[in-house]
Amino acid sequence: MFFDSGDMKAAVRMYDHYASQVLSAEREKDKIDMTMRASNLPSDSVGSDRDYLFNGRFHVHSVACVFKQFLSGLPGGILGSVELFRVLVDIYEHRFYDSEVDTSECRLAGFSSAASTRIKVIALAILALTSEMQLELICAVFGLSALLLHETERNIELQKQAQRINSGSSCLSGFLDLDRLGRVFGPLLTGSSESVNNDTFADIEREIQGERVTMMLIENWRGVSRQLKVWEVFGFPTGAGGVPATVCEENALVEGDS
Repeated sequence: MFFDSGDMKAAVRMYDHYASQVLSAEREKDKIDMTMRASNLPSDSVGSDRDYLFNGRFHVHSVACVFKQFLSGLPGGILGSVELFRVLVDIYEHRFYDSEVDTSECRLAGFSSAASTRIKVIALAILALTSEMQLELICAVFGLSALLLHETERNIELQKQAQRINSGSSCLSGFLDLDRLGRVFGPLLTGSSESVNNDTFADIEREIQGERVTMMLIENWRGVSRQLKVWEVFGFPTGAGGVPATVCEENALVEGDS
């Protein structure tokens, strides 16, 4: 997925279908919502749902290709700002240690104090440097990525158990993993593909940073999502006071509903 483009003709038709709807109705929100929120793919572009289900023609790779192309065309990329990207790079490069964290502060269940602090800092950076729509996009992209990674790992483990094969077996190569997701979405974080002053080394460093930030977000997204939900329910942190005390007391309850 994301590396194999599938049926490119179908992908192009799907892309044109959705892009043309937005371009022709950019001021008609109801029409855009009707098109974008539909759960079924356009049958005139790729065939009917019945064809997908009974003839094995579901265009998973083509859909993934279209999704990636839409993200690549977003002004500002997935994150929406270079500033947020730079902050996330700083978070990635900073090493959090349990000994440095104030143990009196509440932490997410299942995470160490250091890991919980990293998750909170990531969540705060995203909240502080995005608009509401950008936040929804970030949650959608990295939530989907985390889910895909989890399901892939689960299916690989099931195959290992069923076939009694080693983790290094070649028949499991090519599956989606964290590294591959980093390579797919890393270049799409800021939407800027232009060279930095024609500096090849700077471009390579930026590419590496993009992949690292993407992997950090996906790897920590389960915790980030839970933290955002806690703050949404009990109030977002304000000023130097941090998270309200009630969040600590009700943290486990909210996490249980996640």
